[in-house]
Amino acid sequence: MKRSVFILLGLLLAGSTAFLIFRSNQPESPPTLQTTTVLRMDIEETVLATGTINAYKTVEVGAQVSGQLEKLHVALGDRVEKGILLAEIDPILQQNSLKEATAELENIDAQIVSKQALLEQYQKAYDRQLQMIEHQATSTANLESARAQLDSTRADLDALAAQLR
Repeated sequence: MKRSVFILLGLLLAGSTAFLIFRSNQPESPPTLQTTTVLRMDIEETVLATGTINAYKTVEVGAQVSGQLEKLHVALGDRVEKGILLAEIDPILQQNSLKEATAELENIDAQIVSKQALLEQYQKAYDRQLQMIEHQATSTANLESARAQLDSTRADLDALAAQLR
């Protein structure tokens, strides 16, 4: 009984396979074509398509300073040439930076004037200590202290000159 069931299933499988092979080898029916008579007229049909349009040539534009745009003199897609003003950046950030730098320079100038006055005072004190040491009227420690103040003030003036540059 089991054997006859297997034989029957095998025959069904072979038959269905043969049917599918025969069916797939049949030529497809030719497509139906629509035809119409030729007329002379304007074509007013629209074709809708999706896709990406890329620019023929793109150029990256950047600025040497950052800030908010105050005015934009060109629109997207405008043709521009070298030297044309494209945009104006709000100058407030640069103006503030300039004011800070100017104030810092004035501060350094004031420090230089102050250090020059100290240098003059320390030079006189050092000269007095030299005269007094010749007459043994002061200690070597006082002379060395006056010399250190003088050298330190000269170094401070050099540092301020470097900052000024």
